[in-house]
Amino acid sequence: MPDQPPAHPRQRGSGLGVTSLTTSLIGLVVFAWIPIVNLMLAVPLGLVGLVFGIVAIVKAPSRGGNGKGLGVAGLILGVLTIPASILFLILLGDQAAETVTQMTTG
Repeated sequence: MPDQPPAHPRQRGSGLGVTSLTTSLIGLVVFAWIPIVNLMLAVPLGLVGLVFGIVAIVKAPSRGGNGKGLGVAGLILGVLTIPASILFLILLGDQAAETVTQMTTG
């Protein structure tokens, strides 16, 4: 039996960083702009991205720095997702109130 070459060591990626970035990005891009749904889905996804981002950043040194960049990106997007969702809902409510006022005053 011929000698087989040694197996390559597995690259250790950061599932935490990828999860952080993915959930935050989905929350910001997909759900933050849909009324009512943004509070039910975008805010929780932003919080999940925020938590996973923090964990990815904290664990990055023990993994040789793998996932720190993804964790930071997910953290930033998670922080942006939450106020963007709330701000959009406030602006939408303000616009709706203004429209009702215009309709009632004629």
